Amino acid sequence: MIVKRYNVKKGSEYRNRISLVDKNSIPISPYTVIFLNKWIPQESASKKRKAEELKFILRELEKIRPDNPNETFGIDLIDRALRGEFLTKSECRQLADACRYKVKKVANNVVPIESLSSPALRNAIHSAKISNETVRNETKDGRIRTAVSFIEFLFEELHGQYRTPDHVKLNYLTTKQELELAIKDKIKKIENPSFEESKIPAPIYLHLLEIIQLDSEKNPFKQSKHRNSLIVQLILETGERRGAISKLKISDCKFEGTGDQIRITKTPDDPTDRRINKPAQKTKPHSAYVDPEIMKSLDEYVKNERSKYEKAELHEFVFIAEHDSKGTAGEPLNVKGVNEIFKTLSKALDFHINPHLGRHKWNEVFSDLTKDMSDEEADKLRRYAMGWSKTSEMVDVYNKFKHSVEIREIQRSRQKEIVSAGIKDE
Repeated sequence: MIVKRYNVKKGSEYRNRISLVDKNSIPISPYTVIFLNKWIPQESASKKRKAEELKFILRELEKIRPDNPNETFGIDLIDRALRGEFLTKSECRQLADACRYKVKKVANNVVPIESLSSPALRNAIHSAKISNETVRNETKDGRIRTAVSFIEFLFEELHGQYRTPDHVKLNYLTTKQELELAIKDKIKKIENPSFEESKIPAPIYLHLLEIIQLDSEKNPFKQSKHRNSLIVQLILETGERRGAISKLKISDCKFEGTGDQIRITKTPDDPTDRRINKPAQKTKPHSAYVDPEIMKSLDEYVKNERSKYEKAELHEFVFIAEHDSKGTAGEPLNVKGVNEIFKTLSKALDFHINPHLGRHKWNEVFSDLTKDMSDEEADKLRRYAMGWSKTSEMVDVYNKFKHSVEIREIQRSRQKEIVSAGIKDE
């Protein structure tokens, strides 16, 4: 089972699609195709993650012995749904338990299932799980949520349009409830997030600010220094996601006038984006303040470096691939390229850092800068700055303008930290 991406041309536009296919690139089921491309949100990054999670779920179900002794080894969830049976409580618990472990490649000394007795099979599975490392709670819960979502889809697709027999509805609700119990504690934690686990220690953070400076002797990049420095600074400066920075267009940058803003857009089906792995922006469209000096540097990059690449003339995305090993120089930089930048920085810092940690660090710095405000005021500012949806208790359109001005002042104050970190003693 393989996750496969492809583009489908519809009129003059290209639509990103994703499927679970076999070794011959044939979709394993029309239901998985519909689920991945119609049922779940259309952001590309979300679809890729959901596809990997669904593949994990279906493969793990194949390893579970059904409670019904008359059934063959392994569970076909789609077949179960067609019959209105879904999963038993015991099978749900086995699946939830499997979601706790990392995916491991099959070793050379694997014993075929057919040659194992039931006790031996149980012992082999148990030993394998003990030896595997567990994944983070977020990963485990994401897998279970995808299982729940797929089961909801199958129920609606196969039974929701008709008068559903009571026993089918009961089987469905029991399965859904049992899986949701496995993530109940995690749902509570999401309501009160903490950034303590992801906090970048102050010495590491200051060292990061130093080595991304173009004139730093400790800058770890031999090529693309200007581009990489700008990407990191924008993530640290604005707290935006890597997808938002990868989607940034020249027209989204306010170089004139105050020259201190970028516009964050949400366009999941952008017809101008030909990337197969399209970056996604999850939050609402909004504007983010950027220090004018960084904007000036960004403008120079566009005019003096980006302009050297012919393919860059075919699109408006700011950041481009600068290596031509696969003939991609000048094409829009993908999210994988952003990840590689942070991998290089991680080695230089001897500390694991990624774009999401940068986003969390922004929240920590923001909290320090708003410590004299009330929780309500700080929360309103944070939600607007990060592009989060407002609740019914949030400020109205009039106050949105006021908050925009306040955020500029707060982030201008924060910028002093970044600038001072790049100044060296003579």
